[in-house]
Amino acid sequence: DGFTSSSSSHSLDLSANRISFGRTNILSELSKYQSLRHLKLSSNLVGGSGSLMTRNTTGATGIASVLALKCLESLCMQNCNIGARCVQDIAHALKHSQKRTSSLLFLDLRRNKLDDSACYFLSQWFNRSTSDDMSREQDAATATITNNNDSTQGIRLSNLKNLALDDNKITHKGLSHLIDALAEDCMLKRLSISMNPLG
Repeated sequence: DGFTSSSSSHSLDLSANRISFGRTNILSELSKYQSLRHLKLSSNLVGGSGSLMTRNTTGATGIASVLALKCLESLCMQNCNIGARCVQDIAHALKHSQKRTSSLLFLDLRRNKLDDSACYFLSQWFNRSTSDDMSREQDAATATITNNNDSTQGIRLSNLKNLALDDNKITHKGLSHLIDALAEDCMLKRLSISMNPLG
């Protein structure tokens, strides 16, 4: 299906449209609209079928292309079935982006399936130097590690100021991964992480 919009549009809400981003090129189409500033994708299947072992490279590449938009300030992906596998696939796609920094200021990932493994890979969205040697405590069934990470490659969300991770499955271990990455090279002012089992 084709996607049509005005190239001068600054905001777009695609929430609750039953879109499965692993089966459509809508996100790649969106990357054509360089003036887009605010995008809502909530309550769609960004994360695919729900299995953390299911690869969704089409959706991941699409999200990476959206994050590379030169004017994008906010991206809302609430309730999108996003888990560790999806976050890892997006981290991999970001690593291969030709751009180096994102203009994104607000990222909303509330009400997803983010756990500690997901936080490890999410930390790579912010800090490309995050090691690919994951702690043995992480569940290998939900996190396949790639090697030869090059910190000079890919896009980083280093301008992010507001990150919302409420209502996920993050414990203190996942939070530690994020804090380490964000503290090193990020302008974050607000981290919202309520309704998580931090313990």
